[in-house]
Amino acid sequence: MDLKYHIEGIDLRTFARDWGGYTQLDRSRSTASRPVLVNPITKDSIRLKWSEKKNRWEYWNNNPSIPDDHGSVFNFYVHRKDGNLRPFPFPYQDKALYAAGFEFFKDYLGISNGITKGPIGHSTKKTSELFQEGTTRKRSASESRVRYSRTLVPLTEKNIDYLKNERNLLPSTLNNDLFRDTILSSRVKSSKNDHVFTNVAFLRKDPRGHKGGITVHYYRKDLDKNQKLFLDDKRTDELYLWYSNIPENPHAIIYGESEIDCLSHYQLHPSEDPLYLSLNGGYSPEKTKFIHELARSNGIDTIKSITDNDRAGHYIDLETAKGLFNGSEAPFVLETRKETHKLTFKLIIGGHPDKDRIQERLSNRLVGGVPSDTIQLANAKDASFIAIRTDMEEKEKMAIQRTLESIMPLSGYNFTFHKPTFGKDWNEELKRGRRNLKKKEGHDTDIGP
Repeated sequence: MDLKYHIEGIDLRTFARDWGGYTQLDRSRSTASRPVLVNPITKDSIRLKWSEKKNRWEYWNNNPSIPDDHGSVFNFYVHRKDGNLRPFPFPYQDKALYAAGFEFFKDYLGISNGITKGPIGHSTKKTSELFQEGTTRKRSASESRVRYSRTLVPLTEKNIDYLKNERNLLPSTLNNDLFRDTILSSRVKSSKNDHVFTNVAFLRKDPRGHKGGITVHYYRKDLDKNQKLFLDDKRTDELYLWYSNIPENPHAIIYGESEIDCLSHYQLHPSEDPLYLSLNGGYSPEKTKFIHELARSNGIDTIKSITDNDRAGHYIDLETAKGLFNGSEAPFVLETRKETHKLTFKLIIGGHPDKDRIQERLSNRLVGGVPSDTIQLANAKDASFIAIRTDMEEKEKMAIQRTLESIMPLSGYNFTFHKPTFGKDWNEELKRGRRNLKKKEGHDTDIGP
C-alpha cells in the first residue's frame, strides 16, 4: 500500500494534539461528533468531523480569514510546517512544500527503505477521552525539559552542534555581538544511538526589550530529530518576537520568517548595523504593529524583507507592507483585493494637493523591470489602481515587489527586498554553499569566552 494510505490512517485528533500543540478541547463549543481543539499558544482553533466517505477525521479552521485551512492530516501538517500557521498555503502548487510533507510523514510513520510498520490507525476512544480533564494533556519529558529557560545555558563551543552541523551556521556568526545572548542551548543525548542533540532556544521580547517567550528547536526521542516549539508567558497577551541586539545606529529592520533565516542571511550578507527580526513564520496585524513600534523607537525608516522566495513569502510581504502603510501618519490608504488570476492595489489619494505629481511619480517608478502584460496602472480622480496578473508566479512575485517599492515611500518607509536566489529560504541558500563554508570554517574562531 502506498504512503498516502498510511498517512490517511493517522488519527488527526492525536496528531493535532501531540504534534500541532492543539492540547485543549473547547467543551463549550464542541459536540460529540464535531469537537473543537485549541492551540493555547497561538490561540488558533479547529473543528473536526469524522468523514464516513473517506474513513478519516477532517478539520476546518474556525478563523474565516483562512478559508483554505481545512482537510486531511496531510493538509493540517503542510499548513503548519515549521511550527507556523501559513496564511497563504499552496500545498498542491508548491512542489517543495508538498514533497517536504511526504518526507515528514515517512519519518513520522517509521518508513525505512520502503518498509513501514503499517498504519497507526484511528483511535476508537471518544475525543473527550483523549484529552485530560481541564482540557490539557501532560507534557512529555522532552517538552518539560525545554519548557523552562533554567535548563538552557549560553552558547559555547560544545553546544552548537545543531546550529553548526545541521544548519551550517558558523561559530563566528553565532558569537557575533549582534546575536550574543539572544540564543541559548542545552545538550540532550539520544536514547537510540547516543548521538548528542542540542536544544536551541531563541529568546523573544516585546518592542521595549522585555523577555516573554522562547522559540525552541528541541530534540524529540520518538522522531530522533529536532522540532520547533513555541513557549510564551501565559500571564499576558503581549506579543513577543525574536530580534537581534539593537546596534547604536541601526540602518534597517531586516525581517525574515524564522530566526534561522535571519542568522543565515547575515552569514551570507553581513551588513553594518542591521536589526534582524523573525516573524515566526507568518503575518498578523499585531506583528506589523510590532515592527512599526520597533522602527519608530529606534529611528528606522528602512524595512527589508528576506522572507522565503515563494508565493507565500511574497504575500507575507504584501500584508506586512500594507499594515505599515496604513499604520503610518501618511494621509493615504492602501487597499488590496484578490480575485481569480488578479491582484489589485488601490491607493486612495483623495484631494491631496500633490495628487497629480504623486500619480506621475508612481507611474514612472512602475515603468521598467516588470513585463507590461503582468502589471497595469490606471489613475482615477482620487485613487490609483494597480492590477497584477497572478497566473504566472515568477512575474507575480516581481510585480508585487516593484509595486510595494514604488508605493511605500509615500508612508515614510523605504521598503526593499532581498530574496534567496538558489534556495527557497536563506538557510537552504546557505547550505548550497556548504563546500565554500567548510573551507572558511577551517579558519574560523571558536565560540565562547
